[in-house]
Amino acid sequence: MLSGPHVCGDTLQIDPAVNHILSGSWRRDNALEIWDYVSGQKVTEVPNDYQGESKIYTCHWLGQDHIVAAGSQSNMLRVINRWTMTTESRLLGLSSAVFGSSVCLAGKWTGLIAATSGTSVYLLERDGQQHSKK
Repeated sequence: MLSGPHVCGDTLQIDPAVNHILSGSWRRDNALEIWDYVSGQKVTEVPNDYQGESKIYTCHWLGQDHIVAAGSQSNMLRVINRWTMTTESRLLGLSSAVFGSSVCLAGKWTGLIAATSGTSVYLLERDGQQHSKK
């Protein structure tokens, strides 16, 4: 059992390769946390972005090296390096919260991120991202 996260949305993601659970919480502090799913102990907290805090509505693992997280307060989506816990990419200036997101895990568009804010769906590619042609 995990004790602590205030889950509001699609914010529990399992990474079976390293026995970790990513949790997003709708709260100001400790909004993103990584847990060991064997012991249930917290591994680490992901710090807030310097652009502002986010109450998390959606989060995902992006491959083995990144986390995608988004929500309200800052109305921002960000891509976080899993090992340094620093933001590498962000989508800012949205008029409302990001309530949903999805990551393409395989195929031609591996790594593509879709996110909803207000009445819009954003399709995001990170700079330097390579897509296979099929």
